[in-house]
Amino acid sequence: MAINTKNKIKRAVYNIFTKKYGLHVQTDAAKYLESLLERDEDLIDTLEKIIKAYKKRYNGKIYLIEETLVIVNEATVREVITTMQSSAALAASLTPFQRVDEEINDSLQDMSIDEAPVEKVDVTQHFHVVDAFSLPRLIYDELTRSFHKSKDRPSLLPEAHEKGDMFRERYKLVKQRLLRNENFCPPTMSDSSNPDIIKITPIKALIGHDEEEFVMFGMLTQVEEGKLHLEDEDAHIELIMHEAEYDYGLFTDGAFVLVEGIYRDHRFYVKEINLPPAENREMTDALFNHVDFMGLPKPLVDEKLLKIEETKSDEIMFVVLSDVYLDQPKVMAALRIIFEGYSTSQVPLAFIMIGNFSSKSFVYAGSDSDEYKDNFSALADLISEFPDLATHSNWVFVPGPKDPWAGKSLPQRPILPSFVNRVRQKARKVTFTTNPCRIRYCTQDIVIFREDWLQKLWRNTLLTTNLEQDHEPIRHFVHTIVDQGHLSPLPLSIKPVSWAFDNALRLYPLPHAVTDKCENYGITYEGTHCINPGSFPNSDFTWSVYYPHSRISEKWHQVKENNTEKSCWVIVNGKVYDITSFLADHPGGDGILMEYAGTDITFVLEDINYHTHSDAAYDLLAEHYIGDLVKDEEDKVVESLKVNDQKAKGKTIVGSERDEQFLDLRKALFPQLWNATYSKEFYLEQVHRPRYTPYCVPYFDHPLLDMLSKTNWYVVPMVWLPFVCYQVWRSLHCSGSSIRTLTHGFVSGIFFWTLFEYVLHRFLFHLDDLLPDQPIFLLIHFTLHGIHHHMPMDRLRLVMPPALTVILSIPVFKIAHGLFYPGFAFAFVGGAFFGYICYDMIHYYLHHAKVIEVYFKELKKYHVAHHYKNFNSGFGITSKLWDYVFGTVLKYENTKQ
Repeated sequence: MAINTKNKIKRAVYNIFTKKYGLHVQTDAAKYLESLLERDEDLIDTLEKIIKAYKKRYNGKIYLIEETLVIVNEATVREVITTMQSSAALAASLTPFQRVDEEINDSLQDMSIDEAPVEKVDVTQHFHVVDAFSLPRLIYDELTRSFHKSKDRPSLLPEAHEKGDMFRERYKLVKQRLLRNENFCPPTMSDSSNPDIIKITPIKALIGHDEEEFVMFGMLTQVEEGKLHLEDEDAHIELIMHEAEYDYGLFTDGAFVLVEGIYRDHRFYVKEINLPPAENREMTDALFNHVDFMGLPKPLVDEKLLKIEETKSDEIMFVVLSDVYLDQPKVMAALRIIFEGYSTSQVPLAFIMIGNFSSKSFVYAGSDSDEYKDNFSALADLISEFPDLATHSNWVFVPGPKDPWAGKSLPQRPILPSFVNRVRQKARKVTFTTNPCRIRYCTQDIVIFREDWLQKLWRNTLLTTNLEQDHEPIRHFVHTIVDQGHLSPLPLSIKPVSWAFDNALRLYPLPHAVTDKCENYGITYEGTHCINPGSFPNSDFTWSVYYPHSRISEKWHQVKENNTEKSCWVIVNGKVYDITSFLADHPGGDGILMEYAGTDITFVLEDINYHTHSDAAYDLLAEHYIGDLVKDEEDKVVESLKVNDQKAKGKTIVGSERDEQFLDLRKALFPQLWNATYSKEFYLEQVHRPRYTPYCVPYFDHPLLDMLSKTNWYVVPMVWLPFVCYQVWRSLHCSGSSIRTLTHGFVSGIFFWTLFEYVLHRFLFHLDDLLPDQPIFLLIHFTLHGIHHHMPMDRLRLVMPPALTVILSIPVFKIAHGLFYPGFAFAFVGGAFFGYICYDMIHYYLHHAKVIEVYFKELKKYHVAHHYKNFNSGFGITSKLWDYVFGTVLKYENTKQ
């Protein structure tokens, strides 16, 4: 290690502190720096980092001399250095959730000086669970358009007026956000007369306006048996629904709706009914950022820093399980496997366990109580076997309707401590909370709720759900609870709610994630990610993993289950692909894909040391997309792992609109090419972009013509082998011919074909530069070879149709009979056509078969590279001979396939 002399350090300190930055270093500070930097290998760089830290820490707090210099004393330097060393020590002792931004060691030059003065954010300290009874009870004031805290103390035995107050507050919350919606609120006073702005009319204002059309807002209710009414703050009116149209939603008694129609004879004839549009979280935060909806102390860390750290912490995850039946051995065995997996990889920040915690309803008797307690004790012992999980993970337990003291109304109280004391002893961070409850993680709010809402809402809808709009009930359910802004949009007779604690069921402001219990799903709507892990024991032990940094959830087991040749799924960058139909056509063989079936193959596609994949590989992959694990950018509804309606034949257009401008693979190709107006440049760009379809794309509109454009591989030997035999027979029966003549001619013909194959492929099929920029020539080029490069896995347009072979073989006949005597010429033609048969068979074999190791494996790799890597070289198909002769050998990396 180099030793810096005192003079060298003094000069460096003077040059950097005083001359460069205008800082005056006192003698005591200089001596301290001399002793500190004596063995520093990068003196200048270290001093620069100390300066940066110093200026950040003491900016505006230093003593001016002559308005140009500042004093740097030993105390301030020591404080800066101590901060740097503390930061380095903190980074060196990482918890499972802390990130390592850069290598840090004992020497000063390796410390993260830029971040040292900035407050270090530990995201694990920003995980809070809030139970339903601790949430502040906020009242919306329509006059001041703000929230204030209720002065009344909530009680489980409220006064009679609180029932009306509950519905009134629900109404006001939905209405206030509705009136801020751009469709209902003009941006300026001058726009108030804009016909596009929807005006909401109170029910009492309808009197005297027969046959006029209005839009109203209110609550659906049944004032009389079998008759629907709309009710607002002042009145109600009967709704006639015979011609009503609607799209998304489950319309129940007590749901708030917008109706449009005609007022006639004290009734309202509805033309359209819909749920009120939700207000995304960003807008609510912008308006009510000062309102404390959760009742938590304001974090000492700046919210922007929290948001940055939240986004960067991609290792943070919450594991969510529902119906954790602790009385079933198979559930405990499955939990052990899960805990083992996470303890040896990334430790989750939280395990969110949602009831029921017993497969049978709790009976308030001694034996059931003891058994229930023993089940939790067994769970505690299991958790203690994994110290990292027991020490670092948060354990949140939300009761279900079969758990103790559930009752029939919401919110539901936590499980009593007497049942779960052992869990609290074995795990460090345990919370037994209410149903529902809320979690605040950094800047995100997450609602955890346990109720079979989908079934209850579905059974109690007043209008038949519009499955033509969306055939998935889950989407209608998510739209309903988000648009209603409430977890229980049902009448109290179906699901009672404690009137004074109805605020615990509100979804306002919208949380960033909602976890419920019913069928497994994961949907994002209006920025709220709705997660359901499904019933753990009844769905083959499926669970969900929520990633706060990206606000996505994943159902790994659902993907992992599809790992067979009959159903093969993979994940790439959070998207799920069903590649079952592509297994046989994979250029590298199905064995490679099966090796990674049911897993995330992102790293394989991106690892150039394993195998470099071209853009075409991603294009082909896109054809098999079936679902999305990631929230899309426009907050549209995206359902995880739900099969896309546009599978196989419905979804065949790869990439973007630019691809569709070229050819729509659902329509006949010839008419599209005949009427094409695009340029040669665009044509060549697109024709060399491989696209995949599991079916044969029609070439002609007419079925007979289209049939003639298709050729099965076996047609080639069936048609041309007899012709080869005939040529051999003719050669033997020519005067002066012999076996020797036949052999020489036949072998010469085969050799000639290898050259002819190369010339055809390179100078006719790939005549890209010399191709005239006219539609007819582009059509001819596409017919000859472009179709094969555009759809390389099309089995029926790979070998040449016999008619096209006859046309292309004319030069073979001319050359043979023009240069050689008849006996040799017939043998030559026979050999050339035998070479052609071998060419077409080998070509088909390379594309669609699992090739043998000897010779053909390398040849397949070579030809696949021609299609997917570089179509301007590698023209040899049966061999590389002429590529070597003419210098067109295709070079590619020699990596594992």
